[in-house]
Amino acid sequence: MRAAFGKRTQADVAAILSLLSEGESGRGEARRIAHMIAGSAGLFGFAELGAAAAALEDALEAGAGESQVSSLAAALGKSLLTISD
Repeated sequence: MRAAFGKRTQADVAAILSLLSEGESGRGEARRIAHMIAGSAGLFGFAELGAAAAALEDALEAGAGESQVSSLAAALGKSLLTISD
């Protein structure tokens, strides 16, 4: 089940990056996906991944600038390494 979560999360992070490349129009959906990752990561015990997703979600909710959002999205991508077995 954790392996399936990892694969799905990789796809979700790729979707977030794609949505963010669309600019403002993709932010709402990117926030929704980040929220989903944050909650699911906690259930599977991936604290670092959950924290990174929550930070991105919060930044998108607050209307953070592109630079901050890009940095947080990159951190989310890097945190995927913490879940690989």
